[in-house]
Amino acid sequence: MKNESLYLWSIFCSNFGEGIRQVTMIWLVYRLTGSAASIGLLLALYYLPSMLITPFASVYVDYHEAKKLVLIIEVCFAAILFIMALSMYFQWQSFLLYCALQLCLAFCYSVYKPASQSFIKETFSNQDIPNVLGKSTSLSELALILGIGAAGLLFINLSLTLCFIINALLFCLSSVLIFFMKTMDGLPKQEKVSFHYFEEIKSGLQYVRETNGLSYLLLLSVINSISIQMATTLFLPLAETFDGGSKLYAAFEITFAVGGITAGLVVVQLLKNYKHKVVYMTMFGMTSSSLCLSISSSPFLFFFCIFILGLSTMAHLASIQTLIQLYTEKKVIGRVMGVRTILASLVKVASALSTGVLIGVLGTGGVLISFSILVLVVLSFTLKNISLLKVEI
Repeated sequence: MKNESLYLWSIFCSNFGEGIRQVTMIWLVYRLTGSAASIGLLLALYYLPSMLITPFASVYVDYHEAKKLVLIIEVCFAAILFIMALSMYFQWQSFLLYCALQLCLAFCYSVYKPASQSFIKETFSNQDIPNVLGKSTSLSELALILGIGAAGLLFINLSLTLCFIINALLFCLSSVLIFFMKTMDGLPKQEKVSFHYFEEIKSGLQYVRETNGLSYLLLLSVINSISIQMATTLFLPLAETFDGGSKLYAAFEITFAVGGITAGLVVVQLLKNYKHKVVYMTMFGMTSSSLCLSISSSPFLFFFCIFILGLSTMAHLASIQTLIQLYTEKKVIGRVMGVRTILASLVKVASALSTGVLIGVLGTGGVLISFSILVLVVLSFTLKNISLLKVEI
């Protein structure tokens, strides 16, 4: 219980800080350049490097102590954010500087994703993992909402410098909490001084192919990434259809996040009761809510459908993450999560870019219907091949 509490508080601190960072960076860059394109570039810089770095980082993670890596990376996050605060305080403001610092954050993120998932495997038993991941999903969503709200208050009433300082201190606090966590005894030690990266990457991919159902789970994890990016891109044009502007847009975002928080609270019980069936239950929820959004003209129904979309998307994310953790051995968890991170990054960049184009061609309703058809096709295949998802929970 002590480990779980420390981990959940750590997740809350880091995601609260992430909410502050997202808003502060976007606001700072837009104020510097006055260009929406510069914001798109900044976001792309955060995800694109992971496609190149993650394969090698995930191999490194598999042969080193995950807890130590997570601690080092969180301290690096804090250091980069302190540099941002100093640049604001001393007026060293440059778009190129912030792009460079964003790339540094992206490098840390590329190592942090597989390391943090390996740390879960290193610290919690298979019996505890569903409960831990379910609670962390809720806390992550709640912390992001609070962080985004806090950022708005901080840089309006105080300063952007203070936002970055608070963000850095939150990562420091998160690292302290992780430091006091204890990993499980009896885990095999496999640290190596040297190894061949390309051979280890190849062995990781071979493990994914040879483990029944694992490659399909990784492909299914793409669905929630598409849903999240689609929702993020569509909410503003959807709000404009009701002439609601920024306030209605913010309400849509909050409703989606509340659905995500609810998902974390219920997904553990759903997994216990329905096991792998939760995967296609959540896919049905994404399909039906997207279809309803595409044809609805009622604001109340819009809010309800957005809540269900958020609930289904984040429950799908939590259940897939849990199943991947249970399927995968500790010795290759970094490489498996590395594959998932690369897929997610590719989808996030592609979805963000293509959704904007598709809105112009198909309209918001057409995009929602297209997404529904995609999920429905995948759902029908999943129902025919449900044995691929069966694992003891």
